[in-house]
Amino acid sequence: MDFHSVFRQIRKHSNCPCVSIILHNPSPTIPNRVLQGRLKNAVKEVDHQLQRWHSESEKVKSIRVHLQQLLDSHIWDTYAPSLAIFINQDIQEITYLPFPVQAKVIVDTSFEVRDILYTMNRLFHHYVLSIGWKNTRMWEGFGKYIFPKDIDGAPDGAEAYREPLNEIRLMSDRSQYEATLMKKYIRDLIHYIDKKGYITHAIPWLIAGDPKFVHLFKETFPYPELIVGEMPNTLDHASISEVQQLVEQRLTQMTETYESHLFQGLQKYIDAQRYVSGLEAAWRVIHQGRGMILVVERGYRTEGWSAKNRPEVISLQPMKAPDYLYHEDAVDDLIEACLDRKGRVYFASSKWMKPYRHILTITRY
Repeated sequence: MDFHSVFRQIRKHSNCPCVSIILHNPSPTIPNRVLQGRLKNAVKEVDHQLQRWHSESEKVKSIRVHLQQLLDSHIWDTYAPSLAIFINQDIQEITYLPFPVQAKVIVDTSFEVRDILYTMNRLFHHYVLSIGWKNTRMWEGFGKYIFPKDIDGAPDGAEAYREPLNEIRLMSDRSQYEATLMKKYIRDLIHYIDKKGYITHAIPWLIAGDPKFVHLFKETFPYPELIVGEMPNTLDHASISEVQQLVEQRLTQMTETYESHLFQGLQKYIDAQRYVSGLEAAWRVIHQGRGMILVVERGYRTEGWSAKNRPEVISLQPMKAPDYLYHEDAVDDLIEACLDRKGRVYFASSKWMKPYRHILTITRY
């Protein structure tokens, strides 16, 4: 299970106590003894914090068993910069994170994911895809941090579509035959990544490969405006560090291209005055069901207080209970509300968001 699925599963889970262990992985090796040592120290800290949960003795006993099983059974052989472990009586999840996050050990009434989500939202989220005759490879990126994607079942490359009998028969028109192979490969590859849920309105792509393959991919891809970078060579044998270096060289241009395309698409709504700006206005229209697209300044977060009897109203000034609910990160809760109501969420740099007071919301009508 990837970390996106883990976060969806645990986000609103509250069968406490909930154990969250977030660790740095500064020197990835196989096996990673540094990580094992840090995990043992984290488990000791968890055990210390669990001592205050006397009223949940059966749950605490269950968590301690799960933690010991974790130490005994798992092989720490990751190249990811961080990992997160979430355990309570019902959930035992280990997820590797493709970006560094603040290390912490917390036992509380819910799982600690806010810092991770904040880091995710602050970084430029993208995919890298290498295509060609002999191989298909894919990575997920958050800024310069790259993580390989398991694409078992994807077409291996255009070579896999060769048919010996047809190849002999069509040698006289080899270029046409190879063009047909490329089209079949690209068509099936796009179908595969779409079925896996990787094609969305929001996540841009960097495509690596022979220009003929890249051109054909752009022609076939349902959202060509999301292809914000190209490389003329495949990455068949590139290491993670090599891919990371190539992406880092192109990151500024990729980000600018993506955000430019995003706001070009939104301009028609802005010209028609179908938008509101700022957190308070966005909170109102989204909780009223009128928010269609939410654009948030990357990295923006703030606390807020919503009215219990009027959930569409939020204040950025402190309000006293019991009339108001406190939101530690009102921006994150706004994003969740938008997604719950089938809205689309994008992130952009402060350069684009300054006129909209950090948040732009396109309304449905």
